[in-house]
Amino acid sequence: MKKIGFLLQTLQLTVTPLIYGYLRLDGGAMFGPVPKTLWSKKICADEKNRIRLAMRGLLIETPFNKILIDCGAGDWWDKKRQDIYGIEYLPLPIKAENITDVVLSHLHFDHAGGLVQRAPDGNLQALFPHATIHLQKTNWENACNPHRRELGSYLVEVINCMRNYRLNLIEGNANLFPFLSVVPANGHTTGQQMIKIKEQDETIWFAGDVIPTTHHIHPAYHMGYDMCAQLGLAEKYWLLEQVANEHAWLALPHDSDLAAVRISHAHDLNKCPSNQDEYTVIENL
Repeated sequence: MKKIGFLLQTLQLTVTPLIYGYLRLDGGAMFGPVPKTLWSKKICADEKNRIRLAMRGLLIETPFNKILIDCGAGDWWDKKRQDIYGIEYLPLPIKAENITDVVLSHLHFDHAGGLVQRAPDGNLQALFPHATIHLQKTNWENACNPHRRELGSYLVEVINCMRNYRLNLIEGNANLFPFLSVVPANGHTTGQQMIKIKEQDETIWFAGDVIPTTHHIHPAYHMGYDMCAQLGLAEKYWLLEQVANEHAWLALPHDSDLAAVRISHAHDLNKCPSNQDEYTVIENL
């Protein structure tokens, strides 16, 4: 796994962006209604029309907790599925037994598969023996009985291993720690949650798949994977407003180049929005 530098650092709290690995997904599915003639100008596809995406998260360290935000796909995959998704795994930079908590945006395999490891006997088991897993109750219920469109995203191997963890099943908005809160978002999948970290004057929003890459800041770009595109777009606009108004970092789970950005309203910079660009990136990491 790759550390990129601190997003936030105080005497009591550090937040470090991590890359858990990479995967390749169909470019058309990632950009929904946007034709390839447009999205291919922003990112290159391979011969199978797949684009390379990071699997990113955050490591939050305090004197009492070591918290992961999401945990990637893991390294337990069989060769067939690993080839389908082009999964590249990067090892953890911290001992798994030292992780006290994992806060999940949702249980899709590229965000939660890292909860699982393959034991020496070949069986799958929980990777973080002392961790509590925090997720929305509705997402857990959704993952246990997924819609047929999501059968390939909610994997039974992950769900079975989840039963060996301590689960904190959250219902709606909640404060999990003095510095961390969650807000549900249901457009991409039922029970996803956006994660807000606030310490002193600094704020970070972890977008989950509400805004997977910088390209998806543009209003026309949303994923074909979204279960309810109309709701997903409304949630994206809500999050962008929060980030711009709070001068917060927006942490992006799948951008292959950038861990986080700050944005501003385009009109605040005396810019005329072009092609409906209403927000402009003003800083990146």
